[in-house]
Amino acid sequence: MNRRRKLNVLARFHPRVRSDLMPELTKVIDAETVFTYTRQMDEDEPFPGEWVLSTDDERFGGYWIPERDLEIISACPRGNCQG
Repeated sequence: MNRRRKLNVLARFHPRVRSDLMPELTKVIDAETVFTYTRQMDEDEPFPGEWVLSTDDERFGGYWIPERDLEIISACPRGNCQG
């Protein structure tokens, strides 16, 4: 069972590698917002087994963000976070 399913976290976007970021994402480096654990990457994806997170924050353009590129600030009990 996925223990992180539907877990929301307040996190700062802090990508490890910035040279190949989509242009929209370069504008939100170090931005804080609420992310939701979405799924683990498949074996044929860049970081197999790593979690990717999504956000409703329009600044992120609907991209899923690998957990490795986020600095988790806090978990959000019952989805309540300030972002």
